[in-house]
Amino acid sequence: MAVNATFGLIWFNEESFDEIDVLRTMFFLKALQMIRKLLLSALCSVSVSATAFSGEAQAQGEASQQYCGKLAQIGASAFRTRADGYPMDRVLNEVKTILQSKPETLEDAEEAIVSIYDDRSVSSSQQAYAKVYDHCRQ
Repeated sequence: MAVNATFGLIWFNEESFDEIDVLRTMFFLKALQMIRKLLLSALCSVSVSATAFSGEAQAQGEASQQYCGKLAQIGASAFRTRADGYPMDRVLNEVKTILQSKPETLEDAEEAIVSIYDDRSVSSSQQAYAKVYDHCRQ
């Protein structure tokens, strides 16, 4: 009888491990879905900011402030994507696709993204925004 009880205990433990493996797999899949959603959200934020640019990127006065503000939003988004662990190349490729018809804006957006990814002293999206905005206004 002791052998049957031991065998039942071993069988129960194997079944428990199977359940744990299933739970781990489900958790892993949910984590991947969340990461994909975060990347999509970050890239959508960049794309919304980028597509809002007008064709007159170099206009003076209020239009120039608006342009710099939108460029600064891209910088803040770049900080968030960097903080989430996404590689700069992926973000640059996405922005390149979105802004391919606006080469001047694309160049400015790429410069903003690279500057935020390369500057480890920037520690918040607000700092990233301010850095890009100030650089744009100069």
